[in-house]
Amino acid sequence: MPPLPTPRALVDPSRLEANCVRMQARARALGVSLRPHVKPHKCVEVGKNQGSTRITVSTLAEARAMIDAGFDDFTWAVPVPTWTSVYTRSAWSTSRRWQTDLSRIPARS
Repeated sequence: MPPLPTPRALVDPSRLEANCVRMQARARALGVSLRPHVKPHKCVEVGKNQGSTRITVSTLAEARAMIDAGFDDFTWAVPVPTWTSVYTRSAWSTSRRWQTDLSRIPARS
């Protein structure tokens, strides 16, 4: 087999599926809703396999990719969003649910 280009991610589909099923079962057993973070994989296919349309994103680029894939319930996990990013997110909010703590945004000058 020729060398694969790097960087690369090699995913064992059966292990991925088993991990997603285990994570969903654990959340159910605890009586909590699952809101997985897409940052580790940044992959629509993995996001869909996680068993929830409720997801957590760190960047607006992650959010845009997931919006395009049909996700519609987001937690935006950012340390300090800027007003520009809040306005961008607001433009996408017409048919989607977002959660963001806006209390930490510095006042505009």
